[in-house]
Amino acid sequence: MLAMVFVGANSVSAQTSYTDDQGVQYSIADGKATVTGYTGSATTITIPATVNGATFVAIGANAFKGNTTLATVNIESDGSNPSDLLSVGESAFEGCTSLTVVNGYLRKLIDIGDKACSGCTSLVTFSNVANKLVFAQAAYSTSIGTPVKVGKEAFKGCKFQYLANTTNVGELGEGCFEDCTELANNSTSGTTALFTNLRQVPARAFKNCSKLERVGNMSHITSYGDEAFSGCSSLITIGNTANKLFFISKADLGEETLTVGKEAFKGCKFQYVSNATQVSSFGEGAFEDCAMLANDIENIFSFSGATEIPARIFKNCVSLQRVGNVAKVTTIGESAFEGCSVFTTYGNEADIVRFPSGVTAIGAKAFAGCDALVEVQVPWETPLTITEDVFSATAYAAATLKVPVGTEDAYAAATGWEKFTNIVTGIRTIENVENAVTNDTWYTIDGKRLQAEPTTKGIYVRGGKKIVVK
Repeated sequence: MLAMVFVGANSVSAQTSYTDDQGVQYSIADGKATVTGYTGSATTITIPATVNGATFVAIGANAFKGNTTLATVNIESDGSNPSDLLSVGESAFEGCTSLTVVNGYLRKLIDIGDKACSGCTSLVTFSNVANKLVFAQAAYSTSIGTPVKVGKEAFKGCKFQYLANTTNVGELGEGCFEDCTELANNSTSGTTALFTNLRQVPARAFKNCSKLERVGNMSHITSYGDEAFSGCSSLITIGNTANKLFFISKADLGEETLTVGKEAFKGCKFQYVSNATQVSSFGEGAFEDCAMLANDIENIFSFSGATEIPARIFKNCVSLQRVGNVAKVTTIGESAFEGCSVFTTYGNEADIVRFPSGVTAIGAKAFAGCDALVEVQVPWETPLTITEDVFSATAYAAATLKVPVGTEDAYAAATGWEKFTNIVTGIRTIENVENAVTNDTWYTIDGKRLQAEPTTKGIYVRGGKKIVVK
């Protein structure tokens, strides 16, 4: 059926509508055909390469939305002649719960709209390869002049197992693969996702992809959105080194900033994190429930780029032993280390939680459940205000609280600090060092006693005076 549509005075060519004998509806203009709807009842349909003399190039917005009968869409193509399909519009297949296969050699497809296949809970194949979603090939993407764009929640809840040609993807929308619970990897079919053209992983991009084990070549990413990989309970590698989350290097980051959103990696299973020093801010719960996150001598988690350790960031990281380079941190959030049962070191001295003088707030339950604590050192002559549940009962009973000279009584009476059974003196602040009896002992600017004269450049205290070592 062919029908003419109104042509305006400034129109370049007529736009026509056409319905084939399957009930597939098209809009045709400038020699190009777009699927606009479907009125049939068949479970399988075929979209030809040429429609009434026009080249098929697009599936329009809402074209098949809510169709619960359609199971297979064949797009005419072959291995040497890919389909000319360039785009799948917003909500084109949304809610097509019986759809299992969109079959075709779709190597020119560069634009996939928001919710294009969202809720297609039976969809296992979107390509000419079983169980795969295959994006446009580089040769076609380059000739068209744009990388592949995947819209918000485009494939939410789909069931394909593998992704291919991800190196050609330049933009992902929020929640694009959320709840794709079958999305996985295997080493024999080249299916480790390599998103080499991305700079940002948006919110919920892979949330609850519980079988996803690794995502490669992510060392150029400057932003991980809220819940980006939350619930990826099999994810052990992000980057090119096994069992490690590898952030962008300082050289590659340049003048940009690196940010990690709320619960970005909650529940993941990698063991180590590299280049954490480049992160300027972490979201709450960023590594919550990462039970395998640990440390070795080369992989001490470092906060030298951040001023805040947010709430729940390491909650229930039961293998985490230490974090270092915390000199810039001023705030430790609620439940930041709660449940870190083997945690012993905050700072750069083994088995000591040593708070820098710049810390102004420690949230409730920040170290609750940290039962392995050995020693806590504080620099404040006036005890910092905290709640009674910052530390665990075990830590209060077993760990030593070391306080500035002459402040034992103040800490023994201060809420949250008074619960330590063993409070001892020994920490010297700059002020009380300068007022001490003159001697030859050297101290760091924050009051740490040195064993010998310092050889590193900096400001030190000796004999009650500040001394600059050049």
